[in-house]
Amino acid sequence: MAKVTIGFALGLILLGAVCFFAAEPEHRSPTAFIPSIDGVFILIGGLLALNPKHRMHAMHVAVLFGMLGLFAAVAGIIARRPHGLAMLDMGGMAVLTGVFSVMCVMSFIQARRNRLAQPGFPVGQSGPDRSS
Repeated sequence: MAKVTIGFALGLILLGAVCFFAAEPEHRSPTAFIPSIDGVFILIGGLLALNPKHRMHAMHVAVLFGMLGLFAAVAGIIARRPHGLAMLDMGGMAVLTGVFSVMCVMSFIQARRNRLAQPGFPVGQSGPDRSS
């Protein structure tokens, strides 16, 4: 999932840059780079997740930024009702971060099922015993 995360991050970075540079010079706004900024944070999580030691925490950070990006994009669409390149920028960010977040949640569920199915995992226990 780390490589998929990097792919989505690069897509967001590219989306922001393309929308910024596609606009006429007098209509360019730095807010077009919002998907790129979110993509950079997701990219950091994806790169850290390449290390198996940091994978779980890094992917949780990446999906946190994915969900924040989704909420920000949807809120921006509702509040600003953009059109043209702004709609492409916000809508693309909403789609990319939404699909990414759903894929991450599905991956987390599958990882948990795999961990619980491992031989020797105590039945009825959801994780390490923290009662001591």
